[in-house]
Amino acid sequence: MARECLRIGRADHRRERGNAGLHLLDPDELTPGALGPRVRVNNTTDALRERFTLSWRGPEEPSRARNRSKSTSPGQSRTVRIPLPAAPGNADRLVLQGDDSGFDNTHFAIPPVREPQRVVYVGTDQPNDPDGLLYYLQRALWNQPGLR
Repeated sequence: MARECLRIGRADHRRERGNAGLHLLDPDELTPGALGPRVRVNNTTDALRERFTLSWRGPEEPSRARNRSKSTSPGQSRTVRIPLPAAPGNADRLVLQGDDSGFDNTHFAIPPVREPQRVVYVGTDQPNDPDGLLYYLQRALWNQPGLR
């Protein structure tokens, strides 16, 4: 009977140390006319870098929007508002540059699409009667991004 050996050891982390990541805080801030989304940049405590750049990108090329540089010390997080590109075109992602670990440096940010939806309620409830279903139906649908 043949035996196979599997060598288990520690990973060599000398090449990549630390990690910075970006997190979109409120997707509703992607809608046209908004000031732009707030983005949190986190940097791990073992990071060697602290200067990062955030920019809008498309699938083929960088956006013409302004880049935002942000300094985030190791072990810290910073929140910054990133203005939406004036002509979004193909800019569908926010990219963090300056980090060696690239697995969490891109956030795909596609604005929600508002499509009119028709909801028909059949009943005799009054809209201001909390004992009727129409009262709750109106409140449930009014704050939904795709329904008006």
